Amino acid sequence: GSFFVMIFVFQGLYAQVARDTITIWSESNQVYISSIVIHPDQSSTEPHSVVYLLHGAGGSYTYWSDEMDNLDALSSTNGVIMVLVDAQGNSWYFDSPVNTSLRMETYVSQELLPYIDSAYHTYDMPQGRAIMGLSMGGHGALFLALRHQELFGWAGSMAGGVDFSTFTSHWDIPSLLGPYTKNKNRWKAYTVNHHAATLESIEVQLMIDCGEDDFFLEGNNALHDILTERGIEHRYNTYPGGHSASYWTARLPEQLAAASKWLKSSQ
Repeated sequence: GSFFVMIFVFQGLYAQVARDTITIWSESNQVYISSIVIHPDQSSTEPHSVVYLLHGAGGSYTYWSDEMDNLDALSSTNGVIMVLVDAQGNSWYFDSPVNTSLRMETYVSQELLPYIDSAYHTYDMPQGRAIMGLSMGGHGALFLALRHQELFGWAGSMAGGVDFSTFTSHWDIPSLLGPYTKNKNRWKAYTVNHHAATLESIEVQLMIDCGEDDFFLEGNNALHDILTERGIEHRYNTYPGGHSASYWTARLPEQLAAASKWLKSSQ
């Protein structure tokens, strides 16, 4: 008997979770862009914090949902709206100075966020928003949060490409920034590590991790050193594993829990 009661309770817990696929016109990119929005409690009149979830190179807005079947439960237990963002291919989540039709920093900060705040009951303040992602999305989360501390209070990176300037022909970056040999300073300027080293102040909460066999480990260690030297509080951990889905799907619940805990304590 008790076994069936448990199943029933479990279903009851997550029954209120709703999933919407939203598609909005991006004026800055001149294209329709889709997201998945996972909402923990439809019946609640209380506002919810929002966690923006970014995918890696080669992925799309469905990536995290395709890779993990417990996002509804994570949304419910953490009490956060989760927005699965689309990068429009390998955009690295910035406004490309070369391909001017790819303006993903503008899309996220000026189009997607205001839409989510208008369509859902959210906390419209940095203490109501976190952003996190894997690989290219780890870069995107930290890059966007560092550049928009008026929007995001918390940022997380899992296996992030925080310094892609040593990967001079990978993941379509030359098409975004121009060939590395002719544009070294520009390449550097668009990395998270450069921003972390040059920003006047960093108030955003930072949680960064990387696999011990990941080709991005050196860049993440360097970011940790930059933040440490600057006296900027942050969490940095390395774990066994390489650059793989099994690595970041294992890390996501921990980052979500840390983000939602901080958001709740800051409101």
